[in-house]
Amino acid sequence: MKWIGGNDFLNGDGDFQGAVNNINDAMADLVDNGAMHMLILNLPDLGNIPDTLGSTEAPDATAFSVNFNASLATMIDSFSTAHPGVGIYTFDVDDMFVEVRNDPGAFGITNVTEPAPKLAPPNNFDDSGYLFWDDVHPTTHMHALIADRVYAELNAQLPADTPDTPAQENESSSSSCFIQAMAWE
Repeated sequence: MKWIGGNDFLNGDGDFQGAVNNINDAMADLVDNGAMHMLILNLPDLGNIPDTLGSTEAPDATAFSVNFNASLATMIDSFSTAHPGVGIYTFDVDDMFVEVRNDPGAFGITNVTEPAPKLAPPNNFDDSGYLFWDDVHPTTHMHALIADRVYAELNAQLPADTPDTPAQENESSSSSCFIQAMAWE
């Protein structure tokens, strides 16, 4: 699974094409070392994260995200054509973030604009109701929502005769956010 690119705007030079080229190179390295399946996630709108929301950087952050996601989709199409034996799966994180921001209550979220107040009191790691843990990173709750959605979408793509993995055979009902069906060979 690859979910990278945001730091190229937030901490880097803002070169969306360079970020996508790095992902392409990493995917090629993985294939060269035997990877047969990859999951690639795009970026949410970086102009809507607490670090940039309402700032003068927000339009540039949004433009980076839009350009990055478009270039990433084009690169994935080209990579898939060049490597027809490799299963490339994508997940639209941007679309999910839009969905959560538009109806946060449906996802158990009440605040989509501010970081969780995890520092008051000290060592309080309760992210209840928050989309963001800090100025840039989603909370554990949001990561679990993403994982559940990815799991459902990937399972829908599996052939009906795919055998269960050992993780599925031992699956407990308390585990809903782990991708366990990875037997596509």
